[in-house]
Amino acid sequence: MNRNQIATEDIGATIFSMTEDLTAAFPTAGVRKISGFEFVPLFDARQLAIDGSLEKCIRVLLLVETEKSQREIQHVYLRGAEKLRPDLKN
Repeated sequence: MNRNQIATEDIGATIFSMTEDLTAAFPTAGVRKISGFEFVPLFDARQLAIDGSLEKCIRVLLLVETEKSQREIQHVYLRGAEKLRPDLKN
């Protein structure tokens, strides 16, 4: 959010997906405790179990209102997740 100058009031909804090996908690449970997210619709989903796919991965998709073009948005991939989109460099 910081990298793209996104405020919580600009977020229409947020979708979280997680791999099947993560089972301790829903990602949205922690996010609901963050100030500013009280009115943001949050949704949890499970990623497909595909052989050889990245393990222990949570993906976050923010649906935001912005004046930025698609090329101006900076996608963030952490801790090995950059393998998911090698065409996008941080």
